[in-house]
Amino acid sequence: MSETLAPTRKGIIPGYDNDLYHQCEGLSKSDLDLLHRSAAHYHASKIVKEAPTDAMIFGTAFHTLVLEPERFTQEYVKAPALSKRTTEGKRAWAEIAERGQTALAPADYSALIQMRDNVLENQIARELIENSQHEQSAWAEIEGVLCKCRPDIWHPEFAVMADLKTTTDASPKEFAKSVANFRYHVQDAWYRQVWERAGGAEAEGFIFIAVEKKPPYAVGIYTLSLDAKAQGWAEAMADVQVYRNAEEQKQWRGYSPKIEEIELPRWAQITL
Repeated sequence: MSETLAPTRKGIIPGYDNDLYHQCEGLSKSDLDLLHRSAAHYHASKIVKEAPTDAMIFGTAFHTLVLEPERFTQEYVKAPALSKRTTEGKRAWAEIAERGQTALAPADYSALIQMRDNVLENQIARELIENSQHEQSAWAEIEGVLCKCRPDIWHPEFAVMADLKTTTDASPKEFAKSVANFRYHVQDAWYRQVWERAGGAEAEGFIFIAVEKKPPYAVGIYTLSLDAKAQGWAEAMADVQVYRNAEEQKQWRGYSPKIEEIELPRWAQITL
């Protein structure tokens, strides 16, 4: 297993470094997603750290731009329109590397700015972002397991959490598919429960601010039904149980060793 750090304490810790948070012990929602696939996938993720994808880098940059604009200016820069083969280009790229900044393609940089502007033009999103606390880390025990979460937004006046999501389609129908595919209903339930058990105020709601990554960079504001929230918590608890069983037995199993019968997905079935 790769080396992990112990959090400084249980509870809610404002201003905790993002990289340190990810290195710290505690089951996160991302861990639950891996456990949902299999205990082996979770275990492998702790041994071999995969490099972030372009989509992950883009999403992280967007979160930083909206929630921590000063840090965005320090850590990101629009890539210079200069060839790395020229003397001027080599100098410009060397300066970026020396500063430790991430160079974003001009098209991506422009898209991020427009996405941020469109989000802030939405009155609800703007209120949630500008009058709230951002990126607070929380640790708590659930079923005897150390767990953690890091909400994008906590609005103390409204007692509401919110999360920024970049997506290809922010329409209600398509974002509902994203909720199912990426298990955002589990995130809703997990964050609220870990937050409250860490000593935070009860979260009366969880809001998703979805913004498209291509023109017109449309924005949708969503909350989940009570049934979706309940299913999210049930799935989270099932994932925790997978972890507990694997930890107790010291066996990180993958898929079933038996021959399993499968059917075509419903969308591929035809009536014979």
